[in-house]
Amino acid sequence: MASRPNSIVVKTSRINDAQGFLVGEEFDLLEGAVPARQKEIIAGRVLARRALVELGHVEQQIMRRPNGAPCWPVGLCGSIAHSGTHVVVAVAPTSQVRSVGIDIEDGRNLGSISREVGRGDEIKALITHPFANDYEDAARLLFSAKEALFKCQSSITGDMDLDFTQVELAQSTGGLLRAKPESVLDQSIAAIVSGPSIIFEKKQGLTLAIAWLSI
Repeated sequence: MASRPNSIVVKTSRINDAQGFLVGEEFDLLEGAVPARQKEIIAGRVLARRALVELGHVEQQIMRRPNGAPCWPVGLCGSIAHSGTHVVVAVAPTSQVRSVGIDIEDGRNLGSISREVGRGDEIKALITHPFANDYEDAARLLFSAKEALFKCQSSITGDMDLDFTQVELAQSTGGLLRAKPESVLDQSIAAIVSGPSIIFEKKQGLTLAIAWLSI
């Protein structure tokens, strides 16, 4: 199986186990959020700072960009994702990784939404992945992989409006996924979207999708 670069630090925790202190202006992030969302925000920042320390950086505030993505300290890139119970963080030095995105495949029933994730043949092709047992598993993996990919590309392109059907994912060696954007995308965005590598990883009972764009 393909694996992520060692330079990408991934942290996983139950939301309730990652409650702690916010730093500086991070308290502003809680304004207007319901209690459950506040706990998610706190958990994401607490876990992100643990990743910073592991990478040799001091703990510091992590604010939010206008598009909602985390604003990482200079020299770092990263991504945060939540499920109903867990939070995951991926952080890497920009000297080795240009961008990273992460998502949790939480076992949700996609129902009719599975038709919007990708074409039927695209989903069926992913059934051969070791983490998929049937069509529904493959649809959830594809959904999560595209979420991670879109986070990865958006930090560079600023494009938050990509549609799932505008990008096709296909497996290559070792279960690695690569993207093929549709021709309707702007050429500069398509070039970035087609660049990341995407893998699935089991961590603390969760299935994670991790996308990264190498230097």
